[in-house]
Amino acid sequence: MGWHVNLTAYDEVESLDNFDESSFSTYCADRLAHTTPVIDFLRTELPTLDNQSKVIEIGSGNSALLYRLEQEGMLGDALGVEISASRHRFAEKFKTHIGNSNVHNLNENFLDMAPANNTSLVLGVDVVFQLIAALYEGADQDALTWIRNALSPEGAVVLELRSFDEYLSSIQSFGGTSLQLWEEFPTADPFEFVLGDISLDKEECLIWKKTFFKRGTMERSRFENVLKPYTPESITTCLEAAGFGSIKIFPGWKPGEDSSNFIVLARIR
Repeated sequence: MGWHVNLTAYDEVESLDNFDESSFSTYCADRLAHTTPVIDFLRTELPTLDNQSKVIEIGSGNSALLYRLEQEGMLGDALGVEISASRHRFAEKFKTHIGNSNVHNLNENFLDMAPANNTSLVLGVDVVFQLIAALYEGADQDALTWIRNALSPEGAVVLELRSFDEYLSSIQSFGGTSLQLWEEFPTADPFEFVLGDISLDKEECLIWKKTFFKRGTMERSRFENVLKPYTPESITTCLEAAGFGSIKIFPGWKPGEDSSNFIVLARIR
């Protein structure tokens, strides 16, 4: 695999330099609370998860979801794989902060790793699968093959995806040029706003350039990533080609949720 912007896009995200001890603690608590809809979904759809379950999260970021799963008695051993060194360092300090013992964080590209085995659940939340799929032609199938090989016969994969229909239609209505969007972050975040500039590349993937504005200062930081859009139909086809079945699509983590994201749960066929 050659260099791709997605491999380095998150290099400075959640840098510990942006936190003192008080703001670090507040941010960690906010991130744990933020996982509640995912926890509720997994408890409902995968009720056999318990303190003996083995879980892998791809693109685990700060590992808040894995830490929360352990707190809820829904895993016994976990592996969080995160390519960003800054997010890995944050996850390790987070782990010490809350006294976690069963989550193991690796700063790796999971596609370079041999698959684990006998895994109860593989997670890919917050459109991480779409970042992976944009790396090269066939990356989505390589990722799903890795996941399938890691799962136990009764195991499951859960992915959070986004069709980006609202962005695609807006770009088309503006004649194929870029779309700009502002977003405000929760008060626990060291950054207050982000300005996104969204356009399409020749493969119809979204190029998302982001400018972050640090809270209470004039400091800015920038990064860019590329995401491959999926619809429920296209990800179903992709999963079936990789040997998955029993595919379920949910319109968000919570019943009746008005969300542009959708959730996929699948098992080995």
